[in-house]
Amino acid sequence: MAIKNVVFDIGKVLVDFAWDKLMEELGFSKECIDTLDKGFINNPLWDQMDLGIMKEEEVMDEAINRFPQYEKEIRCFYDNLIKTVRPYDYCVKWISDLKAKGYRVFLLTNYPVKLFDESVATSFPFYDLIDGKVVSSHINIIKPSEGIYKALFEKYDLKAEECVFFDDRQRNVDAANRLGMHAFVFEGYEKALKDFEKATRLSVFFIPLLRENLQDSKSFRIRIRVLLCITQCRQSGKQSGRKSIILQGISPVPCRIF
Repeated sequence: MAIKNVVFDIGKVLVDFAWDKLMEELGFSKECIDTLDKGFINNPLWDQMDLGIMKEEEVMDEAINRFPQYEKEIRCFYDNLIKTVRPYDYCVKWISDLKAKGYRVFLLTNYPVKLFDESVATSFPFYDLIDGKVVSSHINIIKPSEGIYKALFEKYDLKAEECVFFDDRQRNVDAANRLGMHAFVFEGYEKALKDFEKATRLSVFFIPLLRENLQDSKSFRIRIRVLLCITQCRQSGKQSGRKSIILQGISPVPCRIF
C-alpha cells in the first residue's frame, strides 16, 4: 500500500527539548544538572507526568523530596519549563511540504498535560497544519506501549502500513515497526527526508510482499537494506530479468527488476 500519512514524535524531532541547555542558562552547577538528569528528567518520575498519572506540580514536589539540596533549582526549572521547548527551524517547512504533496500529518507524543497546552499556545508553530494527535497524558499510555499506537490508528482510522513514523528513540521505533508502520529513528532533518523517500519507494514495490514474513524489527531492517540494494540496481539499469530474494527465515520472493 502507498504511504498516506506521516506521524511525528515531537521532542527532538520537531522541537528541541532543551532541558540541559536551560539549566545551564539558569546557572545550575554541573553536579546539580547531573543529579537532576538521572533522578528527575531521564527517570521514571518524569514518565509519571507523561502518563498523566501525576500533575507537573506533584512531580516537582517529589523531586524536591528526593533532592532537597536543589529545591531552589528545581522550582526555578519548573517555573521556566516552557523554555525547554524550542522549535527547529525546519519544522513548519517540513510539514507544509508534506501537506502540499497530499500527505496527512499526525503527532504521537509522550508529553505532560500542562506543558503540552503551553507548548501549543507558544512553541508549536506547526500546530495548525496537523491533522490530528494522540498525547500520552491525555490517554494515560506512553510509548513504546502498543496501546498508544493503536489509539492513533483507531482515532483517525489509519492503517499502519500506510504510515511513516519518526521518533528519536529506538524502542519507540521498534514498537512501531512491530505494528506494521514504516518507522525510523530521527537523526536529523536531511536524513529523515531520505528515509521518507526510501519508505515511499519501498512501500509501493516491496513491502506488501515481505510484511507477512517479518518476525521482528531487526529482521525488518536487514531485509530493508537488501531491498534498497535491489532498488538501486533497478534505478541504475545495471540488471534486468527475473530475480529472487532469498533471505534466512523466509521463502524466495520473486520480483521483476526492470
